[in-house]
Amino acid sequence: VNPASASSVAFTNSPAGIGTAFTIDWGAPGPDLTSTGSPLTQGQVTVSGAADFSIFSGATYNADFLPTDWVLSLYDLNSFTPLPGVFNIDFVTPVNSAGAQVQALSFGAFSGTISAFDVSNALLGVFSVNGTNGGNGDGSAVFAGIISDASNIHRLEFAGFGDGAAIGELRAGSVPEPSTFAMLVEGGALLIALRRRRNRR
Repeated sequence: VNPASASSVAFTNSPAGIGTAFTIDWGAPGPDLTSTGSPLTQGQVTVSGAADFSIFSGATYNADFLPTDWVLSLYDLNSFTPLPGVFNIDFVTPVNSAGAQVQALSFGAFSGTISAFDVSNALLGVFSVNGTNGGNGDGSAVFAGIISDASNIHRLEFAGFGDGAAIGELRAGSVPEPSTFAMLVEGGALLIALRRRRNRR
């Protein structure tokens, strides 16, 4: 779902759809089982939206991240309690694209949303994200990203994935090629059209 005034954003479920301006490695602040506090500033981003965040290796988190991945989780290591909250990721400088793999803590199917906001906190777009936590440790954790045709993504939000949810390495990018953005928009329009057609049956 996109606001009428923000038709220039598209959803991508592939890291290849995100540019390569920079990545954020959540393992940088400390080793496995590190409490980071909140907010957390790492590189060119600040993450808020929960009482605390914790760093886990992909192996320790036990989801569909790779064992060698580093993930940021809504988790209180002092009480070993999953926390409610969202991942509000503020960029020092607005970007054109950003995304990360995301997982719920509980095994099975899950859903949530990814949203993008501009510097005035106006919503650019919000998209539903559906995935599964199979505990496979094979790198198949669902990827969710948003691409804009302008440098206007100031904040990215992952929400609704449940207490203890986690995100993997954050990717952010620069302006996509016009043809790439057009293909993403056309692909999104095709998906919407197919869903509407199915719903009519």
